[in-house]
Amino acid sequence: MRRALACVVLLIAGCPPPATRPRPLPALSVDAYEHYLRGRTAFFEGDYQLAVPELEQAMAAAPDEAGIAVAHAQALARLGRHVDARAAIDGVVARFPRSPEAWLAAGELRRRAGDTGAAIAAFRRAIALDDQLAPAYLGLAAAHTEAGRSADAERAFAALVAARPDVAEGHWRVAQAALARGDDATAEPSLRQVRALAPDELEPRRALAALLARRGEVAAAIVEARAAFDRSGADLAVGEDLVWLLLEAGDRRGALDVLGLYDDGSADDRLRVAAMLIAIGEPHRAEAVAASVRDHDGEVGLARARARLSAGELRGAIAAADAVATGEPAWAPAQAVAAWAELALGATDAAATRLAAARARAPGSVELLEVEAERLRRAGALATARRLWSDAARAQPRSATRALAWSGFERRAGDGARALALAEKVLTATPDDPLVQNLVGYLLVEGGGDLERAGRLLLSARRKAPGDAGVLDSWGWLRRAVGDRAGAARALARAVQIAPLEPELVRHAATVALEAGDPARAGGLLASILPLPMAPDLAAQVRDEIARTGVAPCYAATAMKLAWLARLAVGTTLVTAACQSTPSKSDCDKLLAHLIDIEVSSGGGDKLPEAMKAEVAKQKQAIKDYAVGQKFLETCTQKTPKKVVACGLAAKNADELAKCDQ
Repeated sequence: MRRALACVVLLIAGCPPPATRPRPLPALSVDAYEHYLRGRTAFFEGDYQLAVPELEQAMAAAPDEAGIAVAHAQALARLGRHVDARAAIDGVVARFPRSPEAWLAAGELRRRAGDTGAAIAAFRRAIALDDQLAPAYLGLAAAHTEAGRSADAERAFAALVAARPDVAEGHWRVAQAALARGDDATAEPSLRQVRALAPDELEPRRALAALLARRGEVAAAIVEARAAFDRSGADLAVGEDLVWLLLEAGDRRGALDVLGLYDDGSADDRLRVAAMLIAIGEPHRAEAVAASVRDHDGEVGLARARARLSAGELRGAIAAADAVATGEPAWAPAQAVAAWAELALGATDAAATRLAAARARAPGSVELLEVEAERLRRAGALATARRLWSDAARAQPRSATRALAWSGFERRAGDGARALALAEKVLTATPDDPLVQNLVGYLLVEGGGDLERAGRLLLSARRKAPGDAGVLDSWGWLRRAVGDRAGAARALARAVQIAPLEPELVRHAATVALEAGDPARAGGLLASILPLPMAPDLAAQVRDEIARTGVAPCYAATAMKLAWLARLAVGTTLVTAACQSTPSKSDCDKLLAHLIDIEVSSGGGDKLPEAMKAEVAKQKQAIKDYAVGQKFLETCTQKTPKKVVACGLAAKNADELAKCDQ
């Protein structure tokens, strides 16, 4: 969907009009027809060396047939004899000035030769002779576009629709032109007309789905996207449209079902699906899909490494990354993944050694630069890290990828102004890119900047990239900044549902939950990301925020797995008790009494008279009250694992009790 809109201008400017279909020739002599048939067959097979002489012989046998002369001129052009082709077509229109096909061919050849003025004149002459000749309108629009006259091109498309409303191509071109200038109101009826005339055409349906999503009609957009998906034979590009729309609508199960259709797809499709699964927080499923690919070893290894890193399986990520062979294109990105994992493990020396070797072999890798700069930042060498980015900027001054990565680094370093300046430069170059719009909008919100402009940028990004968790996160953060707490909660809840393993957006959702008076949800969200790889400063903030919720991480992690009604019914205290790693004081009291009973029993105390048993009971209470008993209870409640206490309570004698220490 995102690529479909990005290609609108290219489709208008770069796609040639459909091949001209000349009217059937009248009956020819056997000799003329034989040579013409051989020439056209050779032409369509790409054998222009044979096509030219055969068509010349056909022309000699039927000199009054404009269609043969047109075909000959076209063959000369394909052979690269452009001067001869121009002379030939000029001769054709001079001899057959009333032939619209001759003028159409003249327009096409002149346009390909770069003579747009002559091409426009030829196409107009063809239309004047036959206003039903659809390729002439399309050729005229293409020539106007190449001459930089987009308004004239749109008028040519409109003229085609007026003359031939039954031609789907005309409506599609009108819609494309409208989409290119952001005019959805004009584009929509044209797209619906294309759908009616050519129901199996995929791109118009995809464009209509995108338009409906931008307008907020997600359910209707899903209907269009699903129709395109069904007609595409499960083409993955169309499937991706549907997945993002389903995620936008909150149908995560439906999105995963669509991705599951590619489990036996091509290797490329499965690798793309694995990347999407990682993006939406399904790393284990992503790794399984990637592992099913039997070739593309480097890409498979990289996908597996990324999946394991996303899941917090750091040593596994390193192992998968190191399995990628040095000569593979995926080697440098895989080494970056391994370095991120080493940083998360605290193995900074290992990361430094790895990065030095990898950057020597792949000095232009933005992935390696990004992790090396982060390593330096965490080590306190911020100035050195910034010099790396500056050097890279001089080497790749037009790299948007590098600029955006640098912006992200500066944001982590706490320099929001510098991060925004870098992102603004990319936005100037690519003003319609939803991901860049999202970054600039978020940085404006985070830095307390122009919230009205941030809102415009983020609304545009929301419309262009439905289902994107990062965009939803930024939108939620904006709603919080303008005081719309309910809107913020809705957007952030959906973002977490789409990408539950993204620490920053989960943290944002937790912040809003805490501000709304729901510490259990806030604590649960924060506890869910504690095992994930994060920068030390971010991890420390998460731990501090969990402490401020007043909810134990164990409770939070357990309670958030329950439905909200179950959480309400069970209550914080009971769940906290159930998930504590150490036993309660009550259990420890019982264990102390049980240990005394076992000690008395081993000495035959269980056979004491009733009068003596009462005395033993007093002694048991005294032991609990003495310092030794209090020390036991303190150690039991704070340091003894619950399973050891449970084992002790179940022991029937000293031998069974001894096994509990094992």
